[in-house]
Amino acid sequence: MPLKSSPRLFFILVLGSFSFLVMGLSGCHHAAHGTHQEHTREQAHSTAVTNGNLSLNQGQKWNMDEHTRESVQRIDQFIAKHQTPTSIEDYRGFAGQLNGEFDVLIEGCKMSGPAHDQLHLFLEKTLPKIANLKDTADPQTAETTYRGIIQLLSDYKNYFI
Repeated sequence: MPLKSSPRLFFILVLGSFSFLVMGLSGCHHAAHGTHQEHTREQAHSTAVTNGNLSLNQGQKWNMDEHTRESVQRIDQFIAKHQTPTSIEDYRGFAGQLNGEFDVLIEGCKMSGPAHDQLHLFLEKTLPKIANLKDTADPQTAETTYRGIIQLLSDYKNYFI
């Protein structure tokens, strides 16, 4: 008996194939979320500390890869030579440039494991503040957010090497 194609059979086959594909990719964080940069900006890996607080590696700072160390060094240099913003335009310019530096860090990330998860926690705290600084129109909010970013960047050195 020959099989007849019907719209219903076609729909069932397409839906089944799509479901199989989605289930196959669900275990891979990067495939499910697109690029590493998109993944980093959306959420940390599921193995990250659940309370969202940075922690040390058994009392020691986490070792970062060379790319991350170089990127953070460039961020530190940017902060050191940048004057404290005094206007909304200055804050927005600062946030835009700092965001560009973090994009470089994220795009080149090849890390994995617990140190990577801790880096994600740091980024989850820092990137939204940069975005808020870029978007705010309130000078007081901008100043408070700016100080928070500077503090987070200072705190980085307490957890990572």
